[in-house]
Amino acid sequence: MPSNAISAQGSKLSIMADGKVYTQIKEIQSFSGFDGKATELDATNLDSTAKEKRKGLQDNGGFQFEVNRVLDDPGQLALEAAKSNSQPQAFKLELPNGKAATFSALVMSFDLKGGVDAMLKGSATLSISGAVTWA
Repeated sequence: MPSNAISAQGSKLSIMADGKVYTQIKEIQSFSGFDGKATELDATNLDSTAKEKRKGLQDNGGFQFEVNRVLDDPGQLALEAAKSNSQPQAFKLELPNGKAATFSALVMSFDLKGGVDAMLKGSATLSISGAVTWA
């Protein structure tokens, strides 16, 4: 039976820096994220015969990605500016199958790496605040 796997090629990540329009962050090479988990609440009491647990609030974790650094790319410039902003920014991840995730996140880091016989690279780390909505 043929696989229904989806290629990541063609995926796009955008940031809404102006509060109106999403701007694509260009030259992304890889990404991973939505790696959080719910908290575990202890509901044990003196009548319990063993530990009792409940599920708490979902934490959607973070989102990380690697890019070829393009120092005049509007999306990368918006990401760099958001690094010094203490408010969450709106992001949208579009997948090649037409599905899209929107989420708010703090830009925790966006670095610059270079080396001998190498492209300028960068890694970004986002901390998701609130829900991730898929459409």
